[in-house]
Amino acid sequence: MTFWKPCLVILLLIAAICVVFSGGCTDEGDSAPEEETETPTVTETPAVTVTPTEETPATEENIDYSDSYNWLSLPGADKEVDVFYVYPTVSANESGSMLITDDVDRALAQGIFEAQASVYEPSANVFAPYYRQMSTGVSMTSADELATDTPEFKQGATDVQDAFEYYIENLNEGRPFIIAGHSQGTMALIELIKKRFGDDEELRSRMVAAYLIGYTVTDDDLAQAGLTAATGANDTGVVVTYNTQSPTSVG
Repeated sequence: MTFWKPCLVILLLIAAICVVFSGGCTDEGDSAPEEETETPTVTETPAVTVTPTEETPATEENIDYSDSYNWLSLPGADKEVDVFYVYPTVSANESGSMLITDDVDRALAQGIFEAQASVYEPSANVFAPYYRQMSTGVSMTSADELATDTPEFKQGATDVQDAFEYYIENLNEGRPFIIAGHSQGTMALIELIKKRFGDDEELRSRMVAAYLIGYTVTDDDLAQAGLTAATGANDTGVVVTYNTQSPTSVG
């Protein structure tokens, strides 16, 4: 059968007419000529590692401890006692100070927190600030200079004191507390108790104990802080400390 051939011809004619009419609907005189556009150059931005936080790093000279970004541990207070913990030297930053916005330094602090401060977590709310500690890259001007005399150490110790003040005023809510540190963390806490505890009997009365491990605590330190060394396992309001060194240790 060939009945489909006339139908095909008719369909082709209709399609041709549609093309003509559709072309005539556009007034070529009104249309602007197409301009050649350059493809915009795309500049690749280096990837930036962002620490998961709703806050931004502090940029002021003093660290803003109202910003959760500046806390290594900021727990909900669901236990009856707190621990204020300060980590030891972890940073090797060549500037001489830990950069608390640096992901590597932050990870090192987190790792030592897990190794040390996690022992308190089943029993206490553990608060731990990041601080601009003296790094192993610090420059010592002479063999006789003490680490505690360096500007880098003093800056870190000031950060610890600022964090403790914020903790007492805004986070502690009157609970008894322990302070705990190791090595440089202890060094910063010794400065804290000397400057903050000696004239504050109420603060001393709420301190369960100060675990100041890995640095020498002197009788003068205790006198300035208004505290005594522990003499028994059940003593409270006291300093618990020990410091071990190699027989050949110097400096």
